[in-house]
Amino acid sequence: MKKLIFILISVSVFSTVLCAQDLVVLNIGDSLNCHITKIESENIFFSLKNKGKVSRNLMPLSIVKYYKIGYFEIPDTFDYNRPLLRFRTAINLGFGYRTGHISESVASDYVQYVEGLKSGFHYGLDFSYTPHEQLYYGLKFNCHRAKNDISNISDDISIYFLGPFFGSRYYNLKKDKCLLFNMGLGYVGYLDKCEYSYDFKIKGSTIGACWDLGYDIDLSRKFALGFQVSYMVGVLTQYKTIRDDHIETYHLRRNEYENLSHVDLSVGIRFKK
Repeated sequence: MKKLIFILISVSVFSTVLCAQDLVVLNIGDSLNCHITKIESENIFFSLKNKGKVSRNLMPLSIVKYYKIGYFEIPDTFDYNRPLLRFRTAINLGFGYRTGHISESVASDYVQYVEGLKSGFHYGLDFSYTPHEQLYYGLKFNCHRAKNDISNISDDISIYFLGPFFGSRYYNLKKDKCLLFNMGLGYVGYLDKCEYSYDFKIKGSTIGACWDLGYDIDLSRKFALGFQVSYMVGVLTQYKTIRDDHIETYHLRRNEYENLSHVDLSVGIRFKK
């Protein structure tokens, strides 16, 4: 009797958080959403999942009124015997757009040229570790690239982000799709390879932040297709110009600060291990 009471208490706790495909109805009227693993002449064996952990249980068939395998329309594709995949690598590639306003100091003849430098492409790489099914943390790298040229003028701009981040994910009922939210803080680097009447580089760095909203669709247990929108912010208050071995440092006034913020739309592949 004590064993039976323990089983029923376990069922009442875990069944509320389990999305499964099988149904067990007890003589007392209670029903269980579970994963039936085996049925013998006197016992029924089943698994229940809670917070990424699986409990395996059995109960005598004498207290079972009815059971049905595959009862629910939406099956639970979770493998009750597989461990949690803790490592994730995300590769992103897509379109990027800088959100900062064009400075009023830019001559009207060059406004369209500078506007062309706001649009570009980006690529990125995320490594993360998952201590819990819904929580993870890791390291992010992102690079926004933009180029433009007119007559004898050209710019090739790269904006880098490198830093730690943490996030959370929310699965659908079948656990083959998930929504992700990330936030991070890190180093932002700026590099502009310029060609005017002579070649030189503009370099600078600052501290920035990033936010991601992503959606992953599993292609298999260890691979997924991902879609993501990201927003990265940073403001450059000083920079250096480099020509051959000559380096000069410029400190900007507040109305001259360079806004490095950009929005990225990307698609990519996720590898899980």
